Amino acid sequence: MTLPNFIVVGAPKAGTTSLYDYLRKHPEIFMPKIKAPRFFIYNGQTNSYYYPATTLEEYEALFADAAGEKAIGEATALYFEHPDTARRIHEVVPRTRIIAILREPVQRAFSIYHMNLRDSGHNKGLSFIEALKVDDSIKKMYYDGLKPYYDLFDRDQIKILFLEDLERDPKGTLADLFTFLGVDPGFVPDLKVSNPGGVPKVRLLHDLLINRRIRLFSRRYLPESLVSFAKDFRSKNLKKHVMTEEERRVAYGYFEKDILATQELTGFDLSRWLQEPRETAPVAAPAPKVAAGAKA
Repeated sequence: MTLPNFIVVGAPKAGTTSLYDYLRKHPEIFMPKIKAPRFFIYNGQTNSYYYPATTLEEYEALFADAAGEKAIGEATALYFEHPDTARRIHEVVPRTRIIAILREPVQRAFSIYHMNLRDSGHNKGLSFIEALKVDDSIKKMYYDGLKPYYDLFDRDQIKILFLEDLERDPKGTLADLFTFLGVDPGFVPDLKVSNPGGVPKVRLLHDLLINRRIRLFSRRYLPESLVSFAKDFRSKNLKKHVMTEEERRVAYGYFEKDILATQELTGFDLSRWLQEPRETAPVAAPAPKVAAGAKA
């Protein structure tokens, strides 16, 4: 049976798509063509396009083409948001490595707001500040997403990355991640950004390019060069939104307590997020000591 020895569990709108693409390019890493198989959050739903693997056999089949790669993995950002996912993963692959990528939370919330508005019309007619008051999906917290993994997995199985590091020093950040996965840290993939945020210039074109059925068909059956071309085309059809200082100030109040709790849980110094909620990277701090063989 071939199952993943690492899983990227999120967080959404924090660079998971780019990270998935970078990992797939490494010659010693295998990841299935289908990003986000969502196997560990499947709970009897009938949408086969949204849940391409609903049984352990179907999930294993996603990795059937692995041919001796040292690291075998998958990436499903929504694993971060479902509280029971960590337990399900631990039951099936207890020794797998867990990777989470985080982003300065105010910028992430702003990005989720615009993604929801752009892709589904959610919160249409509401400003970012108004949506923050009524929509909990914009205010997803890091502590709640990470705590179940720290409860079940040893700390040496968990790798925390930051989008700000990936943007500022992609080669160094990926080399560190490749070392964690036990593959050649000297490999440098094409560092093109995938799945950027923004507002569509042409709505019809955007809706076509994000259609889940079309995207799954493309990843399964079309050459990767065509898939890459379509992704580039989608990116060029987006224009970026800029947050105002008022929006930043109001949104920051929602996340301060979670930043402090996440800092204590992970052992990372997140003081830059506390001082100025911008796209600034946290600084790694030594993780709290844990007795040998103990769970965090």
